[in-house]
Amino acid sequence: MTLYMDGTQNLSVETAEKYSFRDDTVYASRYIEGKFTDAYTFDGILRIDYSDINKDDRKYQQVLEEAGITEENIKESGNEKFWITDANIAQYIEEYEIPETFTMKLDISNIVGDLAEPIPVEGAKSGEEQERMTDEEWEAYMKSLPQEYDEYPNKYENWWQEGNWSYDLTITQKDSASRVIEVNQMNESGIGIRSIELSSVEMTLNTIEGADTIAVALDAKGNKIENGSSNAYELAITGHDISKVYLYICDWDEYMDEIKGYGIPGNNLGRSFQEVLEERVLFKTVVETGEDD
Repeated sequence: MTLYMDGTQNLSVETAEKYSFRDDTVYASRYIEGKFTDAYTFDGILRIDYSDINKDDRKYQQVLEEAGITEENIKESGNEKFWITDANIAQYIEEYEIPETFTMKLDISNIVGDLAEPIPVEGAKSGEEQERMTDEEWEAYMKSLPQEYDEYPNKYENWWQEGNWSYDLTITQKDSASRVIEVNQMNESGIGIRSIELSSVEMTLNTIEGADTIAVALDAKGNKIENGSSNAYELAITGHDISKVYLYICDWDEYMDEIKGYGIPGNNLGRSFQEVLEERVLFKTVVETGEDD
């Protein structure tokens, strides 16, 4: 399976989700972000933001039904009132009130991963070759490829396992268990860390950055703390000693080109990731969190 530059891997799952505060079923494609710890075990986090599940569009669906219009033929109907745009839908959308504790039935029907070594497709062109094509050449080229290549998942780029995995969960919001540690440190260029937020499973960095910088966090043992979501600064702390956290901010280009490789698991470049960071950063600080290791 593909190992990304930061040492993480992703699984894509197709879900059907039933929540006790909703009457309908939420169908979604979600990511489990983490990595394989051995050939049979994937250790990761499936994140579902409340903003993904609190939208109540029943009024909008009712308006469509009364007009005899489906979402598939809205544009074909020529009735711009119902076109799916933020402006048109917003007037009909309300929000569910999510209780402090609720139940969720989570059904997973398909698990998909990326092949570590994609299978070459006969006749496939590189990205540069495709850019040089005219529109007519590109259309002819796409038609020449196997139809399956344009599907997801497909055998050339993915592996997948269909099945039926079902979980009954009770979820309790734990905002009270989160806390904010004020840092408020910066260098002469105004680059620094405003604060970090800690929960039982996550640490969020609130940075003061320029447009071309990137922040990195290491645990008390010098191990990089990886992000647990698509937000690079929402970090998964499970398994890490965060009694002490090392925070660094680097120049983006320098980090990507010259520093990042030292932090990839398995890379033996003769120096530790932390040693290189200490020498090359624009800003650094250490935060004692008070958390037990």
